[in-house]
Amino acid sequence: MADFDKLLKEVGQRIRLLRKRQNLTQMDLSEKAGIADVGDIERGSANATLYSLYKISKALGVEIRDLFDFPGLGEPLKEEEKIEVEIRRLLKGEGLATQQKALKMLRALLE
Repeated sequence: MADFDKLLKEVGQRIRLLRKRQNLTQMDLSEKAGIADVGDIERGSANATLYSLYKISKALGVEIRDLFDFPGLGEPLKEEEKIEVEIRRLLKGEGLATQQKALKMLRALLE
């Protein structure tokens, strides 16, 4: 059980790090994800369901697997990572046509 408790804390720390990198409060993330126990999850005192983790990842604009990426926890984002996060944030919620247009423009810029 000690290993599982450690996992809960590491997932919680990762969520806190990703939330803070986006300058979101716990309340902001709770509202965006539609869940009430973000603080408990971040402290590792709540056993979040897979569905809750999915909703948190979507609210943060990351893949669910990113919540389990523990190496370098607490390290600042590299400039490239900041740009990737910003691009994801800008495209989130846009329709497929807009996303395809943005991808086409980006590809043309890089060629």
